[in-house]
Amino acid sequence: MELGMTIPLQKFIKASAPPYGIEDNVLFCWEVHVVEVLESQRLFIVNAQNRFTVVLGNMAPGEWQNLTAVVSSGIETALRDIGAGDRAVSNYFNQAGPALWTKTHGRSPVAGLNHMVKHYLWRPLSLVTEKQFQREQSRWLNRMPFKYFDYRGTEELMWEALELEFNKEIHIEFDF
Repeated sequence: MELGMTIPLQKFIKASAPPYGIEDNVLFCWEVHVVEVLESQRLFIVNAQNRFTVVLGNMAPGEWQNLTAVVSSGIETALRDIGAGDRAVSNYFNQAGPALWTKTHGRSPVAGLNHMVKHYLWRPLSLVTEKQFQREQSRWLNRMPFKYFDYRGTEELMWEALELEFNKEIHIEFDF
């Protein structure tokens, strides 16, 4: 799994420039970005294929040093939140391989990331202070219909991508 580090995140955590990625399947690529909202940092993790978004907040100072584990855990939590079972999550992470930091994955995925951040900033939901995974914020972004995707939400697109990748049907009911 490749985690594309944006330049603002790179500067925020004082990291050196990561290498370019080599993953062919962008379902296993994520763009990771930090945004300051209402005097606190939000971590945006956006899938490069379908803009499925994970919003994290309440990051302790030490967690910024262990960002790989935090991001992987956030992705896992978000997949489980939309109804993915143990087998589906395990298949995803096994197929994706170990999490590696890379440069971002090109203009289109970064534009998708910026689009999701822009929508979030239009309606910054309050931060749930006792949790790192911001469920309400992530769900709001992932269920918003986008013209670019024929007015479907990114949560639905993530399910379709998982079904195609693992060649099996995943049943889920959306409660829109």
